Amino acid sequence: MRSAIFMMALSMSISIGFATEWKPPTVPCSEPVKQCPATDATCGTYYYWSVDNKNFCFLVCKCGDQNTCLTDEDHAIVLGNETHPNTIYTCKPISKIPECDKDKTTLLPLGGLLMKVPCKCLGGYQRLRDGSYKCR
Repeated sequence: MRSAIFMMALSMSISIGFATEWKPPTVPCSEPVKQCPATDATCGTYYYWSVDNKNFCFLVCKCGDQNTCLTDEDHAIVLGNETHPNTIYTCKPISKIPECDKDKTTLLPLGGLLMKVPCKCLGGYQRLRDGSYKCR
């Protein structure tokens, strides 16, 4: 029993260190229907779901003047790898998002698939229990 609890705790504290470079989604993305709540937030996500053994791409909302959610390299925060993609698309270009200090919390849940992005991490992201991420 102790080993099961230890393994569960260990799995929750593992850093997301296998991020690779950006790759375009391999499946079609849904069409965003509503406006995003903020310009410093995410607008969509591309991920692997092991239950269905499939990749999904959901564009949740439209960003300001763009009237869409861009899925190019300058709007993608890559958390996964090619085999198990996990990419979050931002309204603001990544190049215009300020850098976070180490251990600063970023990628804060706003509800559903949307997250607030106050800053970007250069050393990788670590998922926290509450669904947010901090910089490694």
